[in-house]
Amino acid sequence: MKKVPFLMLLLAMVFLFSIAEAKNYPNNYNAGYRHGCLTAQGTFRKDKNAYRHHIQYHRGWDSGWRKCRKPLPNPLNSYNRGYRDGCRTAHGIWTKHVKAYQRFIKYRRGWDSGRKACRTANPLNSYNRGYRDGCDSAHGKWTKNPNAYRRFINYKRGWNAGHHACKTVNPLNSYNRGYRDGCTSARGTWIKHLNAYNRFDKYRRGWNAGHHACKKNPLDSYTLGYRNGCDSAHGKWIKHLNAYNRFINYKRGWNAGNRACKVTNPLNSYRKGYQDGCMTARGTWIKRMSAYNRFANYRRGWNSGNRECRIHVKPIVIPAVPIVPSVVSVPPVPVVVNTAKPASTPPPPVKEEVVVQPKEESMESSAKEFILAKYIHESPVKPIELAVEMRKSYAKYGALEFTVYHTDKTPFAEHELVNKVFLLCFEKTKEGWEVIAELTGNTAPSKETLEKIENALPEDFPLDLLPTAWMNLFMMLQEKNREASSL
Repeated sequence: MKKVPFLMLLLAMVFLFSIAEAKNYPNNYNAGYRHGCLTAQGTFRKDKNAYRHHIQYHRGWDSGWRKCRKPLPNPLNSYNRGYRDGCRTAHGIWTKHVKAYQRFIKYRRGWDSGRKACRTANPLNSYNRGYRDGCDSAHGKWTKNPNAYRRFINYKRGWNAGHHACKTVNPLNSYNRGYRDGCTSARGTWIKHLNAYNRFDKYRRGWNAGHHACKKNPLDSYTLGYRNGCDSAHGKWIKHLNAYNRFINYKRGWNAGNRACKVTNPLNSYRKGYQDGCMTARGTWIKRMSAYNRFANYRRGWNSGNRECRIHVKPIVIPAVPIVPSVVSVPPVPVVVNTAKPASTPPPPVKEEVVVQPKEESMESSAKEFILAKYIHESPVKPIELAVEMRKSYAKYGALEFTVYHTDKTPFAEHELVNKVFLLCFEKTKEGWEVIAELTGNTAPSKETLEKIENALPEDFPLDLLPTAWMNLFMMLQEKNREASSL
């Protein structure tokens, strides 16, 4: 009976407390806190009217909801995620979440470990390496590392840049160009671009195909070489130097033909040259220039015949009284010059003409005759003198280097003679010194000019008579000819 009044008293107290709470409910911070915590834990409790109009309840509810809410897992708070991002950064792709690195210890440790593990230098992780591979691929030699292209951004960027830069069309990267060069090489003119041959597959294939197809060269013939060598021995110089250097059949044929026909050449004859020179001196010009330049026998015979068969050549009549000499070409009849003193003085007694046999001419007098006949065309002809700069002679050969001027110091009508240095080569004969070659104006002669001059000189002509520059040129030419003949 005593427990009943106690329970009733307890219920009355709870009721009174509820009434008191209900009265202070809108401004109760704790009530809002409890409702917010219950809501966060799964039981929704929220007085929307009090939440909108009473600040204490509003703050309590928000605080309870925040405090009692279970934190959601953050995907960045992961060691593995940090490791992957650090490894990608080490490979060239920068990946780093700064806020996660600062807030989450797991992400920070994973990032540091991944960057350190993947930071080891990889030779493929190179822009230059990728550029070279891309350029080679553009030139026809495909070089691309797929693994490095996918993993390393430096290699990828370099490969793309190299492939784009070298993709420009190269004129040598052509099958047709290689074919032409190979065919030309097979025919005797060697053309091969080694850089293009090594780099461009198209050029290499074309060159090989052209060289193989055109290898049967018409110049690679013993018969053709024999004919050319025989023609050269007969005075008509024919020699394909490329074929002579490259094709052994042509070389053997040329040497055999030149050797066989050189002995039996009808023009390689002193008698034939003498006849032609004699006919020329008598008025019918016959001079075979090829034979004159190549065969010493013909050249010597022609010169001798031309000198000995000149008609109407008599001793020169020298007047009793010396006068100013006049330069006159050799006339067909003797020249008799009569001079007289001025009228103011009595004439001297008449003397008989004295005929003097011509003495041996010097190189200077022969040079004067040569210059007057070839270079001086003025009228009237004035006497000239020589300013000798070099004079050398040995046995029957000589060389003379000089300039010319008028005796009276007047200028030449031919302006090219002013300060022009002449260089003549001489051969001593019975009549005197004879000009056999002129080296004037050829300070830098070509190979053909040198060969022509060498052929004009006798075989036993001493080269040390010439200036040092000319002697070196002839020696170099002889050395090149020996090397060409030894190939």
